[in-house]
Amino acid sequence: MNFRTFKQNKLVRDKIVEIMESRGSKLYSYTLSDQDFHKQLKLKLIEEALEVQKSTNEHDLLEELADVLEIVHTLSQLHNISAQQLEAAQIKKRTEKGGYNNRLFLTFAEHPKDSPQERYCLADSQKYPEVKNQ
Repeated sequence: MNFRTFKQNKLVRDKIVEIMESRGSKLYSYTLSDQDFHKQLKLKLIEEALEVQKSTNEHDLLEELADVLEIVHTLSQLHNISAQQLEAAQIKKRTEKGGYNNRLFLTFAEHPKDSPQERYCLADSQKYPEVKNQ
């Protein structure tokens, strides 16, 4: 049997190797250290969030949201954060800052010089580029 090899370099669910090998693939993996596992979980969260963004139908959206939720639960467990603590933090943020029901889309912000808001934007100039007045 001929094979083609593809680089993967990503965290996968526990049963993926078994499932893919039962389909004739050869997979090569190793167990991550705690530090690398934490790093890879965060990268996986971004990967899955991008899959949510790419979803084009309700079924795919449901599947990708389930993947995001699995990673959130795993990260929570890793840091000894209970489901109750996570939900309480979510409710607190929603109470203090609101949810997303109003569908507000922020286009620009003018912050006072030397304010915490200005420093926040300047700290991530790729995400929040400064608009120069002309």
